[in-house]
Amino acid sequence: MTTNENSINKVNNIDDKKLEYAWNWFEYHAGQRLTAFNYFLILIGVVVAGYLKCVELAGKSQPYMEQAEMAAIWWSLAFAIGLFGMIISMAFWFLDIRNEELINCGRDALELLESSMKLTIRQDDKERNHLAKSLDFFSRLIPLSFMGKLASHHFWLRSIILFSAMSFFIASCFTAWMAFCSIDSTFFALENPQNLTSIGVVCGNVT
Repeated sequence: MTTNENSINKVNNIDDKKLEYAWNWFEYHAGQRLTAFNYFLILIGVVVAGYLKCVELAGKSQPYMEQAEMAAIWWSLAFAIGLFGMIISMAFWFLDIRNEELINCGRDALELLESSMKLTIRQDDKERNHLAKSLDFFSRLIPLSFMGKLASHHFWLRSIILFSAMSFFIASCFTAWMAFCSIDSTFFALENPQNLTSIGVVCGNVT
């Protein structure tokens, strides 16, 4: 084997290692992003179940003076769970930003390597050159420029996480108000037991 052939083989080995490193980087962080989102869905499902159970128990607690304290406890616990859900959603939102940042590092590296190999896979994906071919009859009714945004992991992952955070924020505000009403009505009932038969007069019954 000549010196020239040895040099070519070394260059090819280096290029192969670069390609392997860039692809492994991209594959690992892309998989990590989807895995994190799966854990997010599972965790949010548990939080939602806990929140709804507390709301159910608070609503079923008969709003009479002797049970008003329990209703306030359940509403307060529901508020805490809703707040936890909002924090978790925001945490996963920021983590998804970080994961996409790491994925883009791999994408850029692959794009550079592809140019030396005369490939355009990454460029075609970046410019969505094959999007039109992937559409069906109904999706073709949507403008292609708008479909490019809709048909992306970025749009749906961020939208779902942000929707979760906003929903938990609203839920927390609701349960905070109900907890305040229950506590306020409890004190009122203790001070005026002869005039108040039910704290539902202030807060309203939630069943």
